[in-house]
Amino acid sequence: MPTSKDITIRFAMTKSERDRPELSDFNEDEIFDIRLCSELNIDWQPDQMDEKYQNAKIISMEFLYDGITLIEDQDDYGYRFEEDKLTGYPAPIIRFKLDRKVNTEQFLHSIWESSFLITPESMKDSDDCFIAEDLNGNSSVISGDELEEWGEYIRDSSVFSGKRILFTEGMPSCGFQIPATDFALHPGRIGKIVCLNTSTNLPTFVAYKTRFFLNRDVDSNLLGSSYSDLFQEFLGGNDYGSFVATIAQTKDGDYRKTYFIVFGENICIISDHVHTTISSIKIPNARIHVNMSKDTFSEAGELQLDLGGKNVTLVRNMLDEIERNYIIRDKGNTTQELEISSSDITEFIRPFAELDEGIYAYNWSEYDDLCDLFYILGVRPWQINHLCQFLDV
Repeated sequence: MPTSKDITIRFAMTKSERDRPELSDFNEDEIFDIRLCSELNIDWQPDQMDEKYQNAKIISMEFLYDGITLIEDQDDYGYRFEEDKLTGYPAPIIRFKLDRKVNTEQFLHSIWESSFLITPESMKDSDDCFIAEDLNGNSSVISGDELEEWGEYIRDSSVFSGKRILFTEGMPSCGFQIPATDFALHPGRIGKIVCLNTSTNLPTFVAYKTRFFLNRDVDSNLLGSSYSDLFQEFLGGNDYGSFVATIAQTKDGDYRKTYFIVFGENICIISDHVHTTISSIKIPNARIHVNMSKDTFSEAGELQLDLGGKNVTLVRNMLDEIERNYIIRDKGNTTQELEISSSDITEFIRPFAELDEGIYAYNWSEYDDLCDLFYILGVRPWQINHLCQFLDV
């Protein structure tokens, strides 16, 4: 049996002895950021190994993947709300470093009773919590080619955590709790796609996105009285929406910003302008496209989407980042040029994964979820001409 001082475990905490919590168990802050009521319990029991290994100490642990952040081309692990209930399961990938070599499978057995705890504010008075754990032995040691593949997948999906915890005296045995806010990624991360001209290194197309959570209590007000029935009919059981901003070059050579608000698989609101208030987004000259059809849309005039302060803050932060990062410059009477404000393009693009020649993505995978604009339109990020045709540019 192999031995090592560096052991990477992929936990699969698929089971619980109690029913999953429902949406109504969480307050607004917890729904927006489930990390606030979550923690990981590492249950290290060295006496489960052979006697010759029992004096080993865990001297550090590093989170490769936090286990709860959604990865957009799969729907098994990671936490999400669907149909008013928490779904998915935690599957953290953690690299443990020990002070001496131990049998890797025995180490797995000594630590696989670890668990993930969710304790919404509503449960604290009753001293109750939801516990996800591995009751079926599905957790595993990953190494070699498998570890390399997971590493590439985590990097390409932009979900690398990187949180590292050191234990000068060794990790405590029989229970070490870590709040999820200490290691899990913030849910408001921005997805980005940048297409660069390979000759000039100037961007030719930019798309940024962020997701927002739909509070069921205000769903009927989102599109105003004239559109609430349409919204309710097509939204279905989806609890999330996406806000997408693009900068694309028109046929005339100038650049145009376009904004999309996407609900589920069926409704897409498009406008050339947006304005934010404390808790809402105002959309002048809005078009509502149903079933993502280019030709099936309604001219809705000005809409106001009451998304709540936290969601609007996510949108505003994304728009501010776009303004900081990109400059549209006039070049002559009829053309414009899009520039990246950073003087070092290589450094700017370093966190991105290269999907294709000149096409770079961050937190926006090739196969994105159904709240992703490109997926809904049936195109991939590199099929920019198809997307621009949809935009009439």
